Amino acid sequence: MPKRLLNSTLVAVLSAAAFASWCAAPVFAQNAPCALHGTVVNADGEVKDEWVSFVDGRITAITETKPVGPKIFIEVDGFVYPGLIDTHNHVHYNVIPQWSNGQYPNRYAWQQDPEYLEKVENQFVRESDSGETADAVLYGEARSVIGGATLIQSNYAKPQAEQFIRNLDVPNYRAESYTGPIEKIDPAVADKLRDNLNGTTLRLFFHIAEGKKSDTATQVEFGLLKDKGFARSGVVLIHGIALTPANFAEMKQNKMHLVWSPRSNLRLYGETTDVQAALDAGLKVAIAPDWTVTGSSNMLDELRFARNYLNRNRKPQEKFPSQKLFEMATSNAAEVAGVSDKLGSIEVKKCADFLITKKLVHYDKKTDAFLKLDAYDSLVQCTPGDVELVVVAGRPVYGDSELMSKYAKESSAIKVANSNKRIAIHDEKTDDHFVDFNAVEARIKKALPCVAPLYEP
Repeated sequence: MPKRLLNSTLVAVLSAAAFASWCAAPVFAQNAPCALHGTVVNADGEVKDEWVSFVDGRITAITETKPVGPKIFIEVDGFVYPGLIDTHNHVHYNVIPQWSNGQYPNRYAWQQDPEYLEKVENQFVRESDSGETADAVLYGEARSVIGGATLIQSNYAKPQAEQFIRNLDVPNYRAESYTGPIEKIDPAVADKLRDNLNGTTLRLFFHIAEGKKSDTATQVEFGLLKDKGFARSGVVLIHGIALTPANFAEMKQNKMHLVWSPRSNLRLYGETTDVQAALDAGLKVAIAPDWTVTGSSNMLDELRFARNYLNRNRKPQEKFPSQKLFEMATSNAAEVAGVSDKLGSIEVKKCADFLITKKLVHYDKKTDAFLKLDAYDSLVQCTPGDVELVVVAGRPVYGDSELMSKYAKESSAIKVANSNKRIAIHDEKTDDHFVDFNAVEARIKKALPCVAPLYEP
């Protein structure tokens, strides 16, 4: 999306054998046998108190009774969801504060806006020139993790080591992306991308039809994509604001997928994709923040924004189902990312990636009482302050201070939404494998004139 990313990112691919073992791929994977107890949101939609056992980053059993054998038992009071999957972001820009300067016809227009160049692009240049790109990436990833994400598709400048969140850009996941204008794609690059789709690549992401529905340049991009041979299985379209029901039907027929980023769309263009039409066509739709500069600070915020947007003009009995939004961030997102055999639901043999949140309540005027929300309504109203624990590859990486102090070997104290939290970043290149997040934040703030807060509602 940003101007500096208008070149394709071509990712090398590992062997099928290596891919098969990536549940414990992050260098921080928890190897000891563990069991997590809470109110589990299962793959079949059933919600009940259960024990989830895991070892080497992989789920081994789900039982109603406490298992025998695990060395570590993690007990929580909240809902246990699969980790959220962020299928589109630009994490190395996410150290930059939110920006807005009106609405534009398409993405190419705001990329030339002098104010954007000054307040966003020049800040990114300073980040690169100061040598703080690695720290900025960690900071941006932290902003995702506190919102429940355990995997992110981020169009990294180059693939980064997985220090506490899974990065779809690293070779294990067999995903590629092209962020430039489809009209100007180099023929040699297009040939390479098509060849990879015939063999090693599972998913190929394109920014398509990002702009107002009335904008000609935005309208023609789906046709250009087809002309260049990319209306095919494995292709994922990001944004797609100007796509029509006929386009969605064609995408469904060709086994393509869609990523929806409503908050960023509405801020930049004043409109967003007709997501209901896409769902009606049978498309697998994922939801993602786009980036924090014009989108949401994290996945939980994007879910909450989408819920409010979709329901703003609906009668109570016609509310958009919260469970569908949950699926857009989990099972559907896993399918869109090409990782549904490993992530997106809590099932035996899948990866031990979890989001645990408080069980929220709401005030009911009729009964003059606070009533418990179900698991899905609770999730789409959560903030990072409501997160009890985030677990990636079986290892706690963010959560309440008490839980992190008990279950994480080392972590950094932080404040999120007025709540005391801790975050754990692992780096195999350091002697003790521990990264002090507060030191990372301090270096960034020293190098850059303006840094976004960790949580920016």
